[in-house]
Amino acid sequence: MTKYAVVGGVLLVLAWGWASVFSWFDPSALCRVHIDVELLEGDRASVKEAISVVRREDPVAYRDLCRWVDRIQEERECMAGDPQAGFRGVVRDHILGEAATGSTS
Repeated sequence: MTKYAVVGGVLLVLAWGWASVFSWFDPSALCRVHIDVELLEGDRASVKEAISVVRREDPVAYRDLCRWVDRIQEERECMAGDPQAGFRGVVRDHILGEAATGSTS
């Protein structure tokens, strides 16, 4: 019986370590949020600190975060500089097109 208890304890420690390394894990609130970041370049610590601040400062927001968020994914690229993604470019092109043709629509 003690052999199974030791093996179970080791597996429990390994599962706890795995859950805490790659995600935010709070068993008291039944909360687990997987954190997807680059393995070598990502910063899980800052994401975990932000969740910790929300937990401390705003329990209602923390409850909602645990209820509705199951994964946080870090995006290293910003699409704001992409000319195809900008709303401003569409409006600017529309206004310039009106000015060039003299029409208003």
